[in-house]
Amino acid sequence: MVLLLAACSSPPPPPAPTTTPTAPEEAASALPARETKARATRGPPNRPPEISKIELAPSELHVGDGVLAVPSVTDPEHQDITLEYEWSINGNKVLDVTRERLPSDRIVKGDTVAVKVVASDGSDSSERVSDPLKVVNSPPEFKTGPHDVKSLDGFQFQAEDADGDPLTWRMEGQPAGMTLSPKGRLAYKGTEDEPGGTYKVAIIVEDGQAFGRFEMPVTVSPGSKVPKKEGK
Repeated sequence: MVLLLAACSSPPPPPAPTTTPTAPEEAASALPARETKARATRGPPNRPPEISKIELAPSELHVGDGVLAVPSVTDPEHQDITLEYEWSINGNKVLDVTRERLPSDRIVKGDTVAVKVVASDGSDSSERVSDPLKVVNSPPEFKTGPHDVKSLDGFQFQAEDADGDPLTWRMEGQPAGMTLSPKGRLAYKGTEDEPGGTYKVAIIVEDGQAFGRFEMPVTVSPGSKVPKKEGK
């Protein structure tokens, strides 16, 4: 008797799953929706406004002048800009003035004025300080002129100095016998040998550093000792 034996075997195991590398595009699509949107809308960083210069007007500053700050400002993104002003006099901050104009009653001769400007676009800001500007001497100003002179003898000229400096007076081109006191009082007494004619008289008032001047024509008659011209 012949016995046939059949071998028993288990079925082969299933093949291992194959892993395929994910492409960059597919990886990005796998990110949460919020993160993907944030990466797509992110732009360049904001840049602050630029202050190229600050001018102060007037450029020659005297007592009685208000000071105006004129900054030149641009924004790289063309956004709206707000400006703040911080004035200083002789290095001391003027706390109650925050606008572009410093009132005239804040300064006296010899003061040094400057302003710091802060420019903001709402996100970033920049600042710049102006060059200092000194309050210089003011020349005297006449309050009377040639049209006010009704009589040469005894007329009192008037002038004012914005800085309060003391004033002195002098005269040029006058005929003999005409004088002007250091306080500006005119006097005239004709002389016997006065040739007569028209003089261009200059009246000058000074404060020690600057002066005011005007000229007026003065016509006087010949003195008694001057021979009269024929036919006169």
